[in-house]
Amino acid sequence: MSVFEADGTVSHTKWDVEIARLKAELDQAHEIGLDVMRERDTAQAQSDERMLIIVAHRKRIDALEADLAAARAGIAGRVWCMKCGATRKVDSGDCLRHGWPECCGETMTIDSPEEERRLSAPNAAHDGRGIPRTVDGIVGLSESMKGE
Repeated sequence: MSVFEADGTVSHTKWDVEIARLKAELDQAHEIGLDVMRERDTAQAQSDERMLIIVAHRKRIDALEADLAAARAGIAGRVWCMKCGATRKVDSGDCLRHGWPECCGETMTIDSPEEERRLSAPNAAHDGRGIPRTVDGIVGLSESMKGE
């Protein structure tokens, strides 16, 4: 919109209208900026809250891993190689977080050779991991899950 009249003079009416239009655009831009800042602050607060939840869960997971490691490593933190019989002392929590050691190209087991012999006996009631077995497979496994 031109604020000049045909004779080249400034039209104060047009000038006032143009200034009002520009002010409205500026106010709208300012409101948009405020909305963006409010959304950013809300997102930051939500992000901070999520981070606190993640940290709390991570601490709980670490504690559960340590408890699980202590329970599973009832063999005083030892693992065995099923091929060569080598044994190694380990930190179970570290193994749960980063993986169990390998020997002879296979992952070492927490089951001692004596326990492996007992678990592999023909009449063993469990599969070695606490899952009850029957003659035809795992107790409670539906026919569709058995692949029949």
